[in-house]
Amino acid sequence: MNHIKIFGLDSTREYAAKVANELGVDLSSKTEDYFDDGEATLRSEVNVRGQDVFVIQSLYSCEKEKVADKIIKLLIFIGSLRDASARRITAVIPYLAYQRQDRKTASRAPIVTKYLAKWFQSARLDRLLTIDNHSLQALQNSFDVTITDHLEAKRLLATYVAENIKKPERISVMSPDLSGMNRARLFRNILASIFTAKRILPADFEIPLCVLDKTHVGRTIQGHMVVGDVKDRDVVIVDDMIASAKTMSEARRGVMANGGRVWGACATHGLFVGRANENLADFERVIVTDTVRPYRLTGPAASRLAVISTAKLFAEAIKRINEEDSISDLLS
Repeated sequence: MNHIKIFGLDSTREYAAKVANELGVDLSSKTEDYFDDGEATLRSEVNVRGQDVFVIQSLYSCEKEKVADKIIKLLIFIGSLRDASARRITAVIPYLAYQRQDRKTASRAPIVTKYLAKWFQSARLDRLLTIDNHSLQALQNSFDVTITDHLEAKRLLATYVAENIKKPERISVMSPDLSGMNRARLFRNILASIFTAKRILPADFEIPLCVLDKTHVGRTIQGHMVVGDVKDRDVVIVDDMIASAKTMSEARRGVMANGGRVWGACATHGLFVGRANENLADFERVIVTDTVRPYRLTGPAASRLAVISTAKLFAEAIKRINEEDSISDLLS
């Protein structure tokens, strides 16, 4: 790799170290501190002039910092690197905050994804690398200067399912709502290709795809209808993120009401906020990646949690960006 520097901001330093280890490099040193009045200050302790710089920071609230704190620190550091004459700056953001506020959902509602893009562009960010954003189209449309690279965790999650499910001939893949059908379909296709490649299932075997069609009255879900085959089947529920897990819980209820069994809940990002512990208590397994540290999950659900590393995937993407290779080839 050529003239590369990798930084991990403090709250994501452990994750960043894993990515750097996959690349065979050390994290570059930096100062990250606060003034007495709470203002953040950050600067690189190494020369970045002419360097290809990658700053790793996952934007979720944790025990020490809120999302807003992480965003402002990332912006400050990007700006300082630009002023220090870095050749190119890429923000590596495994979990991108505010991705669900990507459109106006009510009168005078904010479109935060658009504002976030403008902030990054004002800091003169060259490139953004993230994974499984809630809406890829909204992400790409928000950035009109910065290049956006978007990774996918579907193969990582599907591989885990393929290696751990005992009766693959009974599997069904489910989206918990109509908007996630394309995500579930792609997951199903990858899963089928793994089974076929390993000769676990014949090439002409079609894994059933299903969806929960929910009826909403205000904020209350009054009824469920499952479209697709779940009776006497092991159902894998697939989504991009698990927040309060209410959607997952409703999907599980729909599967059981229609004679099926939920094998597990799969998502890239595990936020586990609100009543997630309660809503996931009856799941036999929950599978997420490490884009968000699952510190909020406790009790029965925590003991059934599987966390899949994305460090190698991000490391390979960073290597390809540095060497001007194709990210699309990595996805395929």
